[in-house]
Amino acid sequence: MIHVRRTRAVPTARAHRRLHRGRGRFAVAHRAGCGDAPEMTAAAFAAAAAHRPTTIEVDVQLTRDGVPVLLHDFTPARTTDVAAVFPGRADHPVNTFTLSELHRLDAGAHRNGRFAGQRILTLAEVPDLIGPCRTGLFVELKHPARHPGLERAVDDVLSSDSRWDDLIAADRLTFLSFAADSLRRMSALRPGVASMWLATRIPGRSRLARLAGWADEFGVDERAVSGPDDVARVQAAGLRLNVYTVNDPDRMRELLDWGVDALTTDYPGVLAAVLDREPAGVN
Repeated sequence: MIHVRRTRAVPTARAHRRLHRGRGRFAVAHRAGCGDAPEMTAAAFAAAAAHRPTTIEVDVQLTRDGVPVLLHDFTPARTTDVAAVFPGRADHPVNTFTLSELHRLDAGAHRNGRFAGQRILTLAEVPDLIGPCRTGLFVELKHPARHPGLERAVDDVLSSDSRWDDLIAADRLTFLSFAADSLRRMSALRPGVASMWLATRIPGRSRLARLAGWADEFGVDERAVSGPDDVARVQAAGLRLNVYTVNDPDRMRELLDWGVDALTTDYPGVLAAVLDREPAGVN
């Protein structure tokens, strides 16, 4: 496995542990590789696994009956046939639908006829999908302010299946969110699991230092990274840097050369090809 260069950091004890336990986790399939198949469906997991990403990223929200499901948008309109199945409810939030109702939706046909019949998945189903490829998992807590109890519901899923314990023991599970409060609540429930705060810009050094006191990693929009100094500033705080969402091969190579710790992409096959061509000395 190829590792990405990183500058020397002076991390907190928590971040120091993560920096040394998760070094290989740098190829991330965004929404399970949504460039190749309908996002976060079984078809997407299968397509991503063929390229052996080190990590698959998913988003979780709650149904009306409190079940964590894999959906990104505030409503299911963009990725399902909800307008046809439930006329008048296409613009209704995810948490106004029960799991049974969401399972009536087709989550694949909108993309391509060959994906017809794909359905919305629950978080509880994920171990079945990632088990064979031994990949890691990024779980983004989506719209937590609209989903009271989301963190507890996710924790309950983890407690219900020992395979989650295996993921945690292998440092293959990370929680993500743009909402710092949600991440802190999740960390209080699962202190042994890494956390990543997401942002659209890189904060200043003082805020990065405060962030390193409670988070392990920092994820930022690729448009915010303009040079190796940006990468070094994050890593100097003791945080791993994940850059999203990078689909252009030249940009991937540039960011890797600057020393980022992880790249998130819609096209894991493209990133795999870029990494295969990296010089053997990159570590």
